[in-house]
Amino acid sequence: MSSPRCPQQGKPSANQHRLGPYLLGPRLLTKPEVGRIYIARHQHTGRPALVLWPDPACDDAQPLCPLELRIVTSPGGPGERPFLAVEVARPVGDQASEEEVAEELRDALTDAGTLAAAALSNELLPSLLMPPSRTWRLRRIGHWVRRLAKRTGRLARRHWPLAVAVLAGAALVALVLALLPHLRPLHR
Repeated sequence: MSSPRCPQQGKPSANQHRLGPYLLGPRLLTKPEVGRIYIARHQHTGRPALVLWPDPACDDAQPLCPLELRIVTSPGGPGERPFLAVEVARPVGDQASEEEVAEELRDALTDAGTLAAAALSNELLPSLLMPPSRTWRLRRIGHWVRRLAKRTGRLARRHWPLAVAVLAGAALVALVLALLPHLRPLHR
């Protein structure tokens, strides 16, 4: 399960909790020839994913260029033919040669097979097919609220006279706006 090059098991350390847009969960397994496989969630959508963190000691596991792949399958239907499609997108301005892109595409599809085998062998497929839960979104919102409160608290402690003045001004404006409809016009 673990290799001498990847001795750690479980969750990544605090400074390694994210790979690209993915928030890493527990480590599923380590494959010496490719790297570490984690259960993860996309930070914006909350969708579950399996993420492969290539082993730095293995040169062939390192991506050659950035690619985005999307695999679409359809069993067909009335009047439709079944198909399998692989959509490939490169970032704008990517300078990789066609040979590098072709090699990366081949390697990425091979690694996708490794991820699929890991998902099936660990019976993760049902959890990967689930939509993001509402609690996940609430936890992410809670994270940002706590972060904002922490930063605001730090700012208020450093500049408390300014913070008091801003709060007093906001309270005064709120009071005037609340009383404005009830005041009689002075001029008739």
